[in-house]
Amino acid sequence: MRKKILIAAIAVVAVVAVVAGVLGFSACSKADFTIGIALPMQHDALGLAADTFMSTLEEKLAADGLTVKFDEQNANSDASLYPTIVTNFANKGYDMIYTLGTDISVAAKTATSTIPVLFNAVTDPVSAGLVESDEKPGANVTGVSDLNPIDEQVALMQMLMGGADTTDFSVGILFTNSEPNSKVQANSVEAACEAKNIAVKQYGITKVDDISGMMNTIKNEGVDIIYIPTDNLLAANASTVNAQNIQTGANLPIVCGESNMNKECGVATISVDYARLGEMAAQSAYEILVDGKSPAEVAVVYSAKEDLTYSISENIAEGIEFTIPEAVKALVA
Repeated sequence: MRKKILIAAIAVVAVVAVVAGVLGFSACSKADFTIGIALPMQHDALGLAADTFMSTLEEKLAADGLTVKFDEQNANSDASLYPTIVTNFANKGYDMIYTLGTDISVAAKTATSTIPVLFNAVTDPVSAGLVESDEKPGANVTGVSDLNPIDEQVALMQMLMGGADTTDFSVGILFTNSEPNSKVQANSVEAACEAKNIAVKQYGITKVDDISGMMNTIKNEGVDIIYIPTDNLLAANASTVNAQNIQTGANLPIVCGESNMNKECGVATISVDYARLGEMAAQSAYEILVDGKSPAEVAVVYSAKEDLTYSISENIAEGIEFTIPEAVKALVA
C-alpha cells in the first residue's frame, strides 16, 4: 500500500513539473526582489507611473538575469488605509516600497526606517518632510518629483487668453485644501502670475460635492481661465469638473497640471510625462537594489524640459464654445 502511495505521489510531482515547464515557471521559483506598490486611489496618471515603473524595472533586471515580484495595493481614496498598506509591506520585509503621492509616501516613511522607500508624484519632497534635500535625501527615502513646469503653464494661459504678452485677464486656481502638493503648486502659480501682473485668486475645496458651488463662485467673480494643479481629488473627478463647468454656465477654459486630467476637463496643457516619471523611478530602484546604493545617496529626480508633453483637447474646448488659438495648436503639431 505504501509503495502504491509513493508511486502516486511521484506521478503527481512529475505532472506538476511538466505543467510548470510548459507554462514557463518553476513550481518553487522565488523572485530576487519583492516590491510593494502603494497607490492612494484610481488615477490615470499615477497608474501610468506605476505601470511603467514595473515594466521598466522588470526589463532592467531581466538583462542581469534577475527577477522581481510586485504587490500592488490601492487605498481607493480612503486615506485611513495608507498606514495599513505600507505597514503591511514593511512587516513582510519587502526589498522596497514604491509609493505614489505625498501623503501615502509620508505614511511609508513613518512605517519603516530601514526598508528603502521610493516615492513618485511628490511635488515638493523637502517641504513634505520626505527628504533632507533633493541632492542628499538622507535616511531611507528618495524618489521622483512631479513638479510642474509652472512658468511654461502660465505662458500657455497667456497664449490662450490672447497672446504671449497678454496680461489683462484673471486666473482662478482650483485645488483641494487637504492636498499639500496642490497647495504648493497653487502658491507657485499665484506667484508666477503676480510676477507678470496677471490677476489671480485661489479657490480651495474640501470634497467633490464642493465643485459645483465653487464653479458658480468662480463664474460670479469674473474669472477668465481656470488652472488646476496635479490634484488627486480633482483628477479622479475631472469629468465632474467639466460637467459643472458647463452646467453652471461658467464655460471657462481650463489648464490642468497634467495631460491625463486635461483630456477630461481642460483645453490645453504643458506637463510632465507620468510614463517617463515611472521610467525614472525604475532607474533609481535599480541603483538601490542592484548597484547597492543607499537611498540617502540617490538624488531626487526631476523631469527635464525635453520630457515635457504638450496636449490640447478640442472636444472639451468645443463643449464650452472656446476656440483654441492656432499658436497653441502648433505646440502639439
